[in-house]
This record gives sequence, structure tokens and C-alpha cells, in this order.
Amino acid sequence: MLLLTGIASCFIYRHRQVLPAGHWARPRPRILVAILVFQWVLCSAGLGVGGWMMPYTQDLTGSGMQLILRRHPSYRFLLDVPGLWILDDTDKGLQLAASIFLVTLIYVSLTFTPASFFMIFHSFYVLNSRLGNMSDATRQLQKKLIVNMLLQICVPLLTLSVPWCVATYIISYGIELPLAAPRAILIFTALHAVISSVEMVILIKPYRQFLAVLFGAQSCGRQKVRNEIISIYITRKPRKCTRRGLNKLSLLSQQTGPKTRRNK
Repeated sequence: MLLLTGIASCFIYRHRQVLPAGHWARPRPRILVAILVFQWVLCSAGLGVGGWMMPYTQDLTGSGMQLILRRHPSYRFLLDVPGLWILDDTDKGLQLAASIFLVTLIYVSLTFTPASFFMIFHSFYVLNSRLGNMSDATRQLQKKLIVNMLLQICVPLLTLSVPWCVATYIISYGIELPLAAPRAILIFTALHAVISSVEMVILIKPYRQFLAVLFGAQSCGRQKVRNEIISIYITRKPRKCTRRGLNKLSLLSQQTGPKTRRNK
């Protein structure tokens, strides 16, 4: 829920940045905070109550363990694991807890997903419709920031949500996989921070420039300064200038530009 709340906050913030003042889709910040807090409390309560009501037991002779061993004989080593907890499928509270979980997940899907898609497409609609007093350069920058945000959000979804959804699907439908599969899921989940950091460096230009300077490419992202020394010779007389002096003055004005003052 913290992950979903953080993603929703990113969508809301970027959506507010592109909307003009007084737009109907730009409510006050207090209203947005209240909505996010309400959603987080409600969904967390649903998942928490569902998890608390799950009937776990340490009796490995029950039907739950026997079902696992019947479907997956290679998991017989679990009988020798001390302190192992397992779901008791004979308890009547299991169906109620599963129903609470299912209702909460459906509610999350029906609220967060449509709202996120609406804010994304509406942001691009506002930018392409040229609403407000935003310059063209700022519009292009906002589009780039939205695309970068979408790419950065894909990392936690692919490294955290997808692996655990796959694991839940495998457990629910009794699919037998090698013992290396759960370890691979855990390793892939642990790589979330590394993949997110690498993606941030690739997408954000100031980070790339800093790393380039840090590893020795001092000129990366900087313009080379070219220093030139120009020698100036001016000939003049008290009363009038000769033709040679006038030619040097005209040549001087062409080389140095309008900032050079001509001495009379």
C-alpha cells in the first residue's frame, strides 16, 4: 500500500504541475491529502484484517501439509523445519479472510488504476491543447518529466509487484517449480534499488553529467572557454588622423565588435 500511495502521489503532483490555476481538476492540496490518507487507511485495514484472520497452525499433520506433500513430494523436507507455520484449510475463517483480501484488491484496482490512467492522459491532453500560459519549452520539459516518471514507476512494479504476484499465482494453483524459483524471485526483488538507481542515472541528465565529471570526463556537459589575446595599435595625431591610422581603426572595429571605442 505504501508503494501504491507513493505512485499515486507522483501522478497527482505531476498532474497538478501542468494544470492552469483554477482548473476543475486541480483541487486544494488538503483535499488530495485527505483522499490519499483515506485510501491508504482503508486498504491497509482491509489487508491487515485479512492477514490477521488467516488461520495459521504449527500442526504439520493437518490436511494442509498433507495436501502440499501430495502435490509436491519434493517438499517433504518441510517436516524437519522447526517453527514452521502453515495455513489450516479446515478452519472456517480461511474463506472469510480470503474474501476480505479479494474485496480489498478489487477496490484498489478500481480506484488507483483508472485514476492513474486519467491523470496521465489528461496531462498530455492539457499540454497538447496549450491551456494556460506555459511556454513551448516548458511544455516539452513537462512531457519529458512525465515520460521519465512513467519509466521510473515501471521499476518497482516489475521488480516488486510482478514477482510477488507470480509467486502468489504459483502457490494458489499448486504449480510445482524447482526450489531455485523462489530464490530467483527474492534475488530479483532485492535488485530493485540497484535497477532504480541505474535508471535514474540514465534518465536524468544532471546525474549523468555529475558521474562523468566524477570519473574524469571534466568537459562533459560544459562548453569550452576559448581565451584570445588581441593586440591593438592605434595611431593618432593632435589635429587629424592619417589614412594609415584610419585604416587601422576600421580594421580594429571589425575585429573587436561594437564594444571597442574609437579614440579620436
